[in-house]
Amino acid sequence: MNFAGGFIRVVLLLLNAIVAVLLILSAYSSTIDPVDVVYPAFLGLGYPFILLTNFIFLVFWLVVRKKLMLVSVIAIAISFPALSDFIQINFGSSDEKAIKVMSYNVRLFDLYNWSENKSTRDKIFDQLVSQDADIYCFQEFFHTDQKGKFETRDTILTFLNAKHYKEAYTHKMRGSQYFGIATFSRYPIINSGKIIFENDINNICLYTDVKMNEDTVRVYNLHIASIRFGYDDYKFVENIDTKSQATELEQGAVHIYSLLASAFEKRSVQSKKILEHVKQSPYPVILCGDFNDSPNSHCYRQFSDVLEDSFKEAGFGIGSTYIGAFPSFRIDYIFHSDDFEAVNYYTLPNKYSDHHAIVSELIIE
Repeated sequence: MNFAGGFIRVVLLLLNAIVAVLLILSAYSSTIDPVDVVYPAFLGLGYPFILLTNFIFLVFWLVVRKKLMLVSVIAIAISFPALSDFIQINFGSSDEKAIKVMSYNVRLFDLYNWSENKSTRDKIFDQLVSQDADIYCFQEFFHTDQKGKFETRDTILTFLNAKHYKEAYTHKMRGSQYFGIATFSRYPIINSGKIIFENDINNICLYTDVKMNEDTVRVYNLHIASIRFGYDDYKFVENIDTKSQATELEQGAVHIYSLLASAFEKRSVQSKKILEHVKQSPYPVILCGDFNDSPNSHCYRQFSDVLEDSFKEAGFGIGSTYIGAFPSFRIDYIFHSDDFEAVNYYTLPNKYSDHHAIVSELIIE
């Protein structure tokens, strides 16, 4: 081996060791509350990409020098529990006795024509009909009392079998326009309430007690803190190149960092408040919505420590739910208490919103 070749190998091995350590740290970063220390949350966000880098090193050493692949093999093995939150291989099947639940961030039914397709709202409606779910949980729901002005609630009630509903709005604009979340149920709703978050008026959680024959089930529909990237933030990320000025890069990076850090902390607080309420529920629980956080986050970990993730029980593949410039994998979830078993779970492929709709079929045990 010549000197140059040996030096390169040492450098690569050192880099491999660094990303191996980062993989282990990122896999367990969810155990640290962002309210206490926020930095690990950023490492957790990068887990899939750090994992991929380790796989690349593993394949490289497999070809070049097999013994050295052990560095990544050991790191991947130690971090394996986190991988199971991202990828599952289950073959679920429909059951006529199951409760079918859909969770969907509908992005205001394309009120502002983001999709540049005026038929998007009707396509969303068609998708809802095709699923014929027992419970629909909508986030970024829009309704107006003005007849003939982009009506949603009344239109939905004409074609869904889910005729019982409750709504929770965070914003009301002039012209009787309402923005928030809504739950529609095939079964009667006998009680409902809201969980308000003091740290962000833009987010809310709605719970409804649904009477299903002899059983009563409490359904939580939530939308918790988003990152709130603005137009300039997206443009900054899209246009980063070597020609960018150092000052511009620093300012853009600092702003995005502050938005992410604030969102991590807000979600931690909001999650705790919801779970305190869940633990007091007198009924079996179904909890779903837009969590705005990845499976390797403290937010997700809080819920998965208390409830079961339908995707992990009956899902297949990666199950990505967000459709946007920033890859985020799953940020929408359907959880349930151990009173249920998930027999089926799937993500709908249609891109009518910036989120995919998700569906789970649950059986009360």
